[in-house]
Amino acid sequence: MSDKSPFVPTFISELKRRKVFRVAGVYAIVAWLIIQIGETTFDALNLPSWALTFIIILLFTGFPIAIIFAWIFDKTPEGKIQLEKQDQNLRSVIKKKRTWFALGGITVGLIVGVIFARVYYPATLDNVGINDKSVAVLPFTPFTISEENQSFADGVHDDILNQLSKIKDIKVISRTSVMEYKNTTKKIRTIAQELNVQHVLEGSVRRAGNQIRIVAQLINVNTDNHIWSETYDREYADIFAIQSDVAKKIAAALKATLTPEEIDYIDEIPTDNLEAYDYFLKGKHFWNTYMNKAGNQRAVDMFTKAIELDPDFALAYTWASITHSALYSRVYWDHSQERKDLAKSTLEQAITLDPDHPRVHLAKGAYQYACLYDLKSALRELKIALKGEPNNYELTRLVGFLNLRLGNLEQGEEALLKAVELDPLNSFAAWDLGDFHRRQRQFQKADYYYKLGVQTDPEQANNYSSMAFNYLHGFGDIEKAQSLLKEAELNVKDPEGLLIAQYWTEKYARDYSKALSYAKDYKEFYSGSLLLGEAYHFLGKEELAQAELESMRIYYEEKVVKEPEHPTFHSMLGIVYAYLGLKEKAIVEGQKAVELLPIAKNHLDGPYCIYDLVIIYILTGEYELAIDNIEYLLSIPSSMTKWELRLDPIYDPLRENPRFQKLIDSVSS
Repeated sequence: MSDKSPFVPTFISELKRRKVFRVAGVYAIVAWLIIQIGETTFDALNLPSWALTFIIILLFTGFPIAIIFAWIFDKTPEGKIQLEKQDQNLRSVIKKKRTWFALGGITVGLIVGVIFARVYYPATLDNVGINDKSVAVLPFTPFTISEENQSFADGVHDDILNQLSKIKDIKVISRTSVMEYKNTTKKIRTIAQELNVQHVLEGSVRRAGNQIRIVAQLINVNTDNHIWSETYDREYADIFAIQSDVAKKIAAALKATLTPEEIDYIDEIPTDNLEAYDYFLKGKHFWNTYMNKAGNQRAVDMFTKAIELDPDFALAYTWASITHSALYSRVYWDHSQERKDLAKSTLEQAITLDPDHPRVHLAKGAYQYACLYDLKSALRELKIALKGEPNNYELTRLVGFLNLRLGNLEQGEEALLKAVELDPLNSFAAWDLGDFHRRQRQFQKADYYYKLGVQTDPEQANNYSSMAFNYLHGFGDIEKAQSLLKEAELNVKDPEGLLIAQYWTEKYARDYSKALSYAKDYKEFYSGSLLLGEAYHFLGKEELAQAELESMRIYYEEKVVKEPEHPTFHSMLGIVYAYLGLKEKAIVEGQKAVELLPIAKNHLDGPYCIYDLVIIYILTGEYELAIDNIEYLLSIPSSMTKWELRLDPIYDPLRENPRFQKLIDSVSS
């Protein structure tokens, strides 16, 4: 007696006879054509981006329904639709279970469709509904084109944005996204759809001596009606009253509720000295426009000039402190005690003049984070600031990062998603979420956000670079990373931002000559880079490697003396010592870095210190200790993955270790 069930071949034959396979094939082809047509035409028709996602979900939902009907019904030559009767046993089972089968199929289709949309379009589904109190403030246009008028127009635009950001009942798109439409020829409706808002504010300005003209109009894109407009012909001294009036009129037009605290905040006059205010606007212009060391330095020079003209200008002290903190935060910008002291002294002046101002709380949080590395205190101050400016993208983003660093993953992700909503065309907002998901080893979601960042701003290198690492560490795809980086070279305006990913990709490909060339270029931008010494080492050029690493030993020994509490300097010095054969010193420095920045203190950056300690243990022959720490990194959110362990030549000494082999085989990502 055979133990094989006759059900399976009978069932397959029945599928063929009922033309289920044919229906599935035709459905798949038609669905594919519909999606292709949608991708091609929806933008041209100005249809919202979520519409295509909705159609895709419907198509996924319809697939199991089509299969069910193909199974249950058949068309006879007489044109009738009837249930087949030939196999009574099989038919009776289907007939009894038909309703549950259909419901189950539809449910599965819905689940698959939603999962598909969530994986490939995770941000889109949340943006289907448009807030009826949402507004995008387009860049104001100067009547007369000149550097002074453009700076004034940018300043008025920035201040009106800031005024609106104080109103909790309104959703306001942040500056980075709306600046994409400066001098645009796009229609208002298209802009509103791209920014997911219902209202757009347009404006123009003119300044002639002490006389100014500001024209503003608020448009409801659904009706194309101007629901509010006004022309202000005033003296320059009335600039603050005008900006306050614009914010209040917009709130009234949107039927938004203003609290007494919000009204007081909107009505504030930051300075009576208009010359000081001019310098303040110039400082904000440099802060917003030039996001590098030189731009930050020019910004702080303008804020300092404003302070000299008005020693009671609290907002100028506030922004001076924020900018000093930003300059100090970058090791390769101005990580000096003098810069740290300037951040502190300007902050103290701001606190003395206006201790409860939300921007003062922002400056305090920035100082505690960048200069003192007191994450809990920084988060507390930034939350206070966010209550006063609930639409502030930078504040929201910082709150997200600090929550992630403190291990509050849910709150951190929530804030980063809010940041994307407030600044949908800011490529850094997408990059933040990509990096978050990559550390969670959710590589498909990370890929979506990196691609979104590239689509938003194809000239920025950071999303390309991180996407390449995602291909390497998430999927082990060296060729895809190489292809992406070649494409990036043609697009980006800051090619130095690609060098670290280019180096790592060629190192994983074991093309050490190419890796060396990228290491040399990288060294020109980052004087403390260890990549050049490492590249010489992998090429077998030990004399050159030792000479390079010896210079790095001197560099980092000086850094550790100047800043003994900086964990990165200890890690880098430890790796240098390990390459130079100074085992005991290397391990001491690596362990010191972990002590200074434990994961309990910083869940984002702490794992990197452990990663550096792993490298030190490998280079010094402490293989079991290295594997202990690799196991730990794989058990927590970190950048460590099985593909990194398989591809990076630094792990070659562990390849024959049975424990290491078992570890790689056991991890899923």
